[in-house]
Amino acid sequence: MKDAEFSHGLEQFAICLHDHLCRANPGLNIIYSPLSIQTSAAMLRMGTTEGSATGKEMDEGLRFGGLDAQEVAESFGVILKSYEQCKVLKMANGLYVMKGLQVDEQFGHILEQKFRSKPMEIDFGSEQAASIVSKWNRSVGRIFNIVNLRSPASFIMKDAEFSHGLEQFAICLHDHLCRANPGLNIIYSPLSIQTSAAMLRMGTTEGSATGKEMDEGLRFGGLDAQEVAESFGVILKSYEQCKVLKMANGLYVMKGLQVDEQFGHILEQKFRSKPMEIDFGSEQAASIVSKWVESQTNNLIKDIIGPRVLTKDSRLCLHCHGNESRKVDVKIPSFTAEFQQELSQVFMSMGMNRIFSGQAELGGMLQSEESLFVSKIVHKAFIEVNEVGTEAAAATV
Repeated sequence: MKDAEFSHGLEQFAICLHDHLCRANPGLNIIYSPLSIQTSAAMLRMGTTEGSATGKEMDEGLRFGGLDAQEVAESFGVILKSYEQCKVLKMANGLYVMKGLQVDEQFGHILEQKFRSKPMEIDFGSEQAASIVSKWNRSVGRIFNIVNLRSPASFIMKDAEFSHGLEQFAICLHDHLCRANPGLNIIYSPLSIQTSAAMLRMGTTEGSATGKEMDEGLRFGGLDAQEVAESFGVILKSYEQCKVLKMANGLYVMKGLQVDEQFGHILEQKFRSKPMEIDFGSEQAASIVSKWVESQTNNLIKDIIGPRVLTKDSRLCLHCHGNESRKVDVKIPSFTAEFQQELSQVFMSMGMNRIFSGQAELGGMLQSEESLFVSKIVHKAFIEVNEVGTEAAAATV
């Protein structure tokens, strides 16, 4: 009875998780391991305070039904033990604990005996912490660079808030473009559009209604202009080393006008955009801008601005574009794919909210009284199919 109940719960969790991941990644191929995600979450569940609201919330969200913590641990123990003899699929669980803290004896015993996971000490404040965890994942599979620890913790929260805003803007933009172009195939870059608009946002008057309206429309949430600029700076810097996708931003200013010093500094330092002078009243203005865009996109984007768009009354022209160019050798049925997702929003939408807040009751994890909560749940999966066979790996931290 308990076995059947546990198996049914695994199935229900996988179906619900799939539904939420598809909603969070519309139009994308997704690769993930429900068992990896649920096992990591179950390990966390073992550390909740006995009889707490957090434990009950996790039992419901993880679909453990009427099973208690001991029965859940026993069930996972049976599953993970069976994989020890399996040559096709390998399972590995890890627990890293901040140096100087002691794991609760009962919690450590359950993880070691049932989840095959032995606590490992680490200094999360060191620069090597993320590398150590990622290398451990790499040693047991094909998962690389899954962890990116940043300090202080407040920046992690801002980073997550910004990423969520990018997703929400892209989804909303897609919806409006589809309504405006019924029955048509549409190709666009949400990042290019949002970057150009963000550059414009940097030029709004501080504390103005225009700035607030743009923050809401662009889904910047509670981030201020400086935090938005910093976030775009990180993204655009990462594309400088990317061989597949190139990003280029431009700012044309009417000849004779001077760009505000602070505005120009932000655009140059964070948006990689240097002001260029132009006479918008000349017949060549539209052609000059269009040719610059063409030169930055390997001649793929042509005549972006029509001859009557720019006039003598124009003062600024902002633009951002990305160029993706790659050669592909197609071998059927060979393919390699990778997928990574931060799951906190997914878990919350499945009813597990307390673990991400100060209300988290995780008193069963450590011997000392520490206020613990979950900042992120990151899942990464990899699959390679070739003439020899299939190799797959997944990790959740």
